[in-house]
Amino acid sequence: MPDSRNSLSEQDKLLLEVGRCLNTWSNIEFNLSAIYTTMFFLTDNENQSTFKVYNALRASFDSVVSFDARVAMATVAVQQGPHSYELIKKNWSSLSKRMLKKYKKRNGVAHFETREIERYGQKKFALHPFLTYTKSFPEAGRIDLTLSDLTQRLKSFEALSSEIGAYAVYSHVRTVQDPDARKLAERLRQRLEKTGGESPEEM
Repeated sequence: MPDSRNSLSEQDKLLLEVGRCLNTWSNIEFNLSAIYTTMFFLTDNENQSTFKVYNALRASFDSVVSFDARVAMATVAVQQGPHSYELIKKNWSSLSKRMLKKYKKRNGVAHFETREIERYGQKKFALHPFLTYTKSFPEAGRIDLTLSDLTQRLKSFEALSSEIGAYAVYSHVRTVQDPDARKLAERLRQRLEKTGGESPEEM
């Protein structure tokens, strides 16, 4: 089946990649909420009263808008939560720093203007993060993100999302005694220890 994106204009392809970046970032924040909650409380879906406590914890975390504050809350949870564990404690400093660094990259994708530029003798559309009049000229430090640049940024978001998602699942299933859950927990543990909490850098 042909890729429907091939029929899009260059500017529409650029905006589609913006949407993919922001969608991936939403997954990062969703799983950060799960990590925060499981450090304090492990839900039992069969017990409605404990499930209500779990939901309340996630709702309280979700009510905080600032991402910096969310990461700070998760850091306290990892450091002091009764259900924290050595693997996440060991890698959290690196992981939290990369989250904060990439959040700035995410903001540049969320707040932008698109304009046509010339690069290597060719005209193409580019995304300009935080564009203002004083930053609208190359000599003033204007940043031009082309489609290939955004694709690289998306890959770095996807790597971070996959890592955070693995911690979110492992934080829960590592205590479940079901044989299938134990196998999944072991695969995730090996993966997280092997990667050492690193994801690729991006522009």
